[in-house]
Amino acid sequence: LPVLRVHERPVLRSRAFACPAWTGHTPRMRSRTPALLGLLLALVVATGCGEREEPLGDDVDAYPVLVGDARGEEIELEGRPERIVALAPSVAELAGELGAGERVVGVPAGVTVRGALGAPRVTRPGGFVDVGAVARLEPDLVLAGSGTRASDLDTIARRTGAPVYVQPDRSIRDVLRAVHDLGFLLGEPARARVFAAALREQ
Repeated sequence: LPVLRVHERPVLRSRAFACPAWTGHTPRMRSRTPALLGLLLALVVATGCGEREEPLGDDVDAYPVLVGDARGEEIELEGRPERIVALAPSVAELAGELGAGERVVGVPAGVTVRGALGAPRVTRPGGFVDVGAVARLEPDLVLAGSGTRASDLDTIARRTGAPVYVQPDRSIRDVLRAVHDLGFLLGEPARARVFAAALREQ
């Protein structure tokens, strides 16, 4: 299973910042990713700013890879995750958009993830996490949102031994960063670059 390590090591991504003036036009929404793009719409209207981050190549074999998450934790994976559980709609949809849907074995309530046909629900309406259901799926990576209770994340990490990544989402910059970081975690950095570019153009 991929393991979690916390130590000093360069994060495998490069950054270039951009903050263009907002023209008054809001992004066009694509129906297949309503939660993620809804978040982007609200953030673009509020800030008008973005961050451009590029992977270090088109065919990066990033493993082992290290990224930071919304908690300031550093998450390292030694290999490509094959049993992914997503606890929040935006990060679940993003995993599907990056081509990892077939590896998503657990999804939150009320969301459809591309490629994750038949994956059981691991949250109840209102976002309450079924920790037991997550543990029974034996994940090797857990994806969460900033609204997921810290106590649930701690329990899941303890019971499964899986790395837990919490998606940053406080700004448009955070969302674009999350696209690239998840691209590395999921082994899809080139897809992440293309998807982030498409989001910036909307």
